[in-house]
Amino acid sequence: MQTEGYSHLLETSDGMGGGEGLEGPGGAGSDTGWYLPYPVSFQVSLTSFLILELVLGFSSNLTVLVLYCAQSNLVDSVSNMVTVNLHVLDIIICVLCLPMTVVVILLPLNSNLALLCCFHEACVTFTSIATAVNVLVISVDRYDISVRPANRL
Repeated sequence: MQTEGYSHLLETSDGMGGGEGLEGPGGAGSDTGWYLPYPVSFQVSLTSFLILELVLGFSSNLTVLVLYCAQSNLVDSVSNMVTVNLHVLDIIICVLCLPMTVVVILLPLNSNLALLCCFHEACVTFTSIATAVNVLVISVDRYDISVRPANRL
């Protein structure tokens, strides 16, 4: 009593048949576990968007930092220091996190990427929290300026 759709071959993680490649089962041309985690069109569009974000983010933040540092009274204002700190964090995101995101997207999921993925998540989490803290400090500083404009140090 055997069913029609039953196959004795084991299925691999990528949904292909049991190790049958171009040259038969387990042959030299077999594709053992290598597959793309996302469709190629999604990978290309997301990678190009992230590279565009990297180039524009890095160049604009670097331009702002150069303009801020060209001023001689940069240290006189808390607002300027916090703004510079925010731009430095944005440059760290552009230089460190975006390329790592592209690598995580392009590499297959079955590779041993646990350390890279954990480091990537740690970097993203750290920079997100630091950016939120900077925005909070800027908001408190702006509130202080509007409430007590004459009592500023």
